[in-house]
Amino acid sequence: MEAVREIDGASLWKTQSSIQSTDEAVIASSRVFGNDSRNGVYGYAFNSGARDLLLPHRAGRPQTDGNTVYMGAPAASGSGSIISAFDARTGSLRWTTPTDVSSSISAYQRFAVDGQHLYSFSFNKLRAYRVTDGAEALTIPHNLGETSISRPLTAIAYGNQKVIGGYYTWSQAYLAAFSIPDKKQNWEVRDGFRSLPSVADGLFYIAAAQPNTNTVMPVLQARSLDTGAVVWSAALPDDKESTRDENYEVVTVGNMIFVSSDRIAGGATYAIDRDSKRVVWSYPVNGQLAVTAFGTLLIKTINGNIFAIALQ
Repeated sequence: MEAVREIDGASLWKTQSSIQSTDEAVIASSRVFGNDSRNGVYGYAFNSGARDLLLPHRAGRPQTDGNTVYMGAPAASGSGSIISAFDARTGSLRWTTPTDVSSSISAYQRFAVDGQHLYSFSFNKLRAYRVTDGAEALTIPHNLGETSISRPLTAIAYGNQKVIGGYYTWSQAYLAAFSIPDKKQNWEVRDGFRSLPSVADGLFYIAAAQPNTNTVMPVLQARSLDTGAVVWSAALPDDKESTRDENYEVVTVGNMIFVSSDRIAGGATYAIDRDSKRVVWSYPVNGQLAVTAFGTLLIKTINGNIFAIALQ
């Protein structure tokens, strides 16, 4: 793990631990937490990189609400899995709760957290756990019924206690939206989704491509948060799909939607204007996307290089 200065990319500190990948790192209580594959989840001082905390939890991607670090892991019994919550300041265990998510995929599940609940999306249910003590607050069934995945089961919280759950295989993808106050599923939709949704102003934006084909170009879809229906779409000028494992990232900043992918060749990073619904800018590298609080677009390529682009 390495910290670099945003203005010029200069290295500020670097760790020697076996952090699995940079997308596992989260920031909470002036620490950066990353999963060391050999020992557990370490907390590093934000300013110096000094390792000063260890969460003895050897599986799961850390996630946080700023004060608590949450992780999933296989249960000690070997059946099912658990969710654990740790105090980000002291490292103490706050609570642990069992789930029925398979132990083989629990470490790769993505939770959503708001001020009241942690949300876990599984093959047939959305579960909400109280962040205070881990007790299950409610369960909402859905109609997926699948038992295998190729990417993590993911929950995304938005608005007033509303959640989108995502499921992906190489042959299909599925999204479902839930209202926590109403205790119901609002809609579900299946398509060739290749990204997680980015939510803004009553819509969500998501990349899609038809699976197992090299004849259809990928598109950016704008869909209604109320119904899941497509409102408009824009073709992405990537090469036609060449493999089945190309994933996209979508982030929304003001009136621009930025889209990129992990494809090895034939891709770029694009900006789509939300008013004109057209690609208005591109940059000839692609990879993981992030936008900083100071208005810098970061692109991390598959070989580990980082490109920083000023948006203002």
